[in-house]
Amino acid sequence: MGYKHQRETILAQGIELMRQTGYHRTGVQEILKACEIPKGSFYNFFESKEQFTQEAIVLYGQAVLRMMQLIEENKQWTGAQKVRVFFTALKNDYQAKEWKQSCLLGNLATEIGGEYPQLAQAIAEQLGQWHAMLSAWLVNAPRVAKAATKFTPEEQAEYLFAGFFGALARMKYERNGRALDAFFRLQLGLLEREREAA
Repeated sequence: MGYKHQRETILAQGIELMRQTGYHRTGVQEILKACEIPKGSFYNFFESKEQFTQEAIVLYGQAVLRMMQLIEENKQWTGAQKVRVFFTALKNDYQAKEWKQSCLLGNLATEIGGEYPQLAQAIAEQLGQWHAMLSAWLVNAPRVAKAATKFTPEEQAEYLFAGFFGALARMKYERNGRALDAFFRLQLGLLEREREAA
């Protein structure tokens, strides 16, 4: 197994484990055991677990952003449809993992956001890129309600992400998709009903 492949394997396995068990319960030993790689290999590539986590944050964040960019390329979808396709793709991923894994950035933000400023900054940068894309879609989507026209697309994107990450928290401890279904019915459903009425 070449060094490049080892590095990629360590990052991929670490992301999968942290999506399920979080930062503190995912040790270097657990990651390497999942990779079937000797312990010393980790420190050939990463100075510390914190450096590893920072790289994992960027890798995961950019993977989701690439998915959003692919959605953006479909010019037949409205802004509201792109929003739904995006959140549906995330939900399908969690469902395929039997609700045991959540968003890496959401997990880390709540667990260590106040503990490691450098990691918090990396999370904020990645989420900022997601937020910018979602806001751009909402520019071309009808406002959620007439009373909400005073809210900018950026504020609406904040509202949607807050609801989504709240639903993810429930998903993890309930081990089912009921909270995500409610998110789709209420928040995304309202957005689409306004589109039909416009």
